[in-house]
Amino acid sequence: MQGLRARVGGRTVAVVGLGRAGLAAGELLARAGARLRFFDEADAERLGADRVERARALGEVQLGPLPEGGPPADLVVVSPGVRPRPWEAVLERAGVPVVSDVEVAAWALGERATVLAVTGTNGKSTVTTVLGAACARTERPTFVGGNLGRPAAEAAGTEAGDRGFVVLELSSFQLARTRSLRADVAVLTSLAPDHLDWHGGFEAYAAAKGRLFAMQRPGSRAVLPWGDAACARLHAGSASEAHFFGEAGGEVRLLDDALVDEVAGWRIRRAALRLVGRHQQLGLAAAALAARLGGVGPEAVVATLRQSEGLPHRMQPVGTVRGVRFVDDSKATNVAAAVAALRGLREQGPVVLLAGGRPKGEPFEPLGRAAAEMAHAVVVFGEAAEALGRALHAAGARWEAAESLARATERAFELAAPGGLVLLSPACASFDAFDSYAARGEAFARQVGDLALRVAGEEGGATDPSEEAP
Repeated sequence: MQGLRARVGGRTVAVVGLGRAGLAAGELLARAGARLRFFDEADAERLGADRVERARALGEVQLGPLPEGGPPADLVVVSPGVRPRPWEAVLERAGVPVVSDVEVAAWALGERATVLAVTGTNGKSTVTTVLGAACARTERPTFVGGNLGRPAAEAAGTEAGDRGFVVLELSSFQLARTRSLRADVAVLTSLAPDHLDWHGGFEAYAAAKGRLFAMQRPGSRAVLPWGDAACARLHAGSASEAHFFGEAGGEVRLLDDALVDEVAGWRIRRAALRLVGRHQQLGLAAAALAARLGGVGPEAVVATLRQSEGLPHRMQPVGTVRGVRFVDDSKATNVAAAVAALRGLREQGPVVLLAGGRPKGEPFEPLGRAAAEMAHAVVVFGEAAEALGRALHAAGARWEAAESLARATERAFELAAPGGLVLLSPACASFDAFDSYAARGEAFARQVGDLALRVAGEEGGATDPSEEAP
């Protein structure tokens, strides 16, 4: 905390965004002696009275349009959900730093804390969760958060933030405004186009991810996918030492039948892993390597890998109807994630893909090609349906359009082959029809449940318990 007090004590700090991350950063700044001003463009009704009152207990609160030249302050902390504004560059040129909530947390972490940070286009939530679980099996206190779960600022002042493990998932939004997070182990799971509407292009998006390596010090470690030239370029010039995971090479490898750490000397049969799909099991490889490099022993790592299960809305089975399995991968909000899901399920039987929602500015052609090769059929829906249809048609994939996710789910069931599966892996944001990817996944699970009941009624009896949707 001394480093944070030295930076902000007695200074005026503007916090833009009254979400969970903004409030957590504000509370930490207040403890360090900053004078706070909170800004949010939403009104009090939308934000909620409790949230506004928490902010008012810490400082001034201004709701509505932001000042044209940016909020007046000595330092501006911008929440990750706030899109870049022209005034950010203007303030920076005038000597007013504009930073993320993660940057504030970095100023407050103790020197004895071990920071393990995870970013990437896809798979970072799974890797963060598994890595955090492995660290928690040690005797050192562990904090897991960042873009996943608890805001990074909540780590400050805890035992973990002083002398334990701090495991952080970091988004490109957060990294774009972070300058001095010194990760002892930095993980890049993958790199593919995403959030191009937010960053303005792939180069800016990739550069934000690469900041994680640029901030590392000598003696730190980087974890990268083997053979990925784009990821390797982001690490070039970093002071950290590169280590690799993968299928064809790397220290921790996913083979046809096993997950292996060739340095630690352990081997786990793939059949013994609870996570399904090669892309998810590659995430286990990344987490295992990062855990070892961070000082977690092999027994804790192996036990964690064996017990790790899928996250909600990430390759999550939600039911079986008349022999057709339904899988919720609603968290796959970009093209690369949907392609990885298709590849990961090639061994599971014929797949009918559900794709659609609000596009994020990336081309759908790679998904069209992957679907033509690996999907039995595709049903598209939402704002992106027309663009998806063009890409699928050009690639020669079998596809249809539906007016809603509910109708798309019904049609996918009709198209599914016996023993096959229906995969919701949308490749798009959810905001055309849902508040979040989680709400979309929950709606899908309900639709599968309704479908199971309807089919049971048509067949004149209850479905087998093993075939009922939860």
